[in-house]
Amino acid sequence: MTKNGYLMLGALGLIILVIAGVFIISFQATTIPGLSQTRLETGTVSPAYLVYTQYDNGAVSPVHRGDIIAVRLPENPATGYTWNITHSPGLEILSDTYIPSDPSGQVTGTGATRFLTMRTQTTGPEYLTAISRRSWERETGAEQIYSLEFLVS
Repeated sequence: MTKNGYLMLGALGLIILVIAGVFIISFQATTIPGLSQTRLETGTVSPAYLVYTQYDNGAVSPVHRGDIIAVRLPENPATGYTWNITHSPGLEILSDTYIPSDPSGQVTGTGATRFLTMRTQTTGPEYLTAISRRSWERETGAEQIYSLEFLVS
């Protein structure tokens, strides 16, 4: 990589840090013990922004109607493995994004993060299930499964 390339990469990193800092300062974070879930509150109980990762697999979480739920899961489509996601009708998908580990696109096969954002629409139990598998292979029962249940009030 050239000197200009390193300078551009450093400037991009600095911009990302500043934006992240502004975002973090804007919210009060509350972590629920035992989970990597973080609830970012904007001064009211709802809507909140809740983040779940691979470490929250199997969690049952109380949430409020209108809360925004973000799920971040590691994914590597270069190997063929992607998350096949299903969810109950009371969860509205706002975005489903793939964020590569190397945003420059110069390194292939490095994997990435699947970033799914949803909003709770109704009260009662809601669920999200994801299976990591190759679409062209038959299910064997040995696939990696990720699940969350939300108790929406």
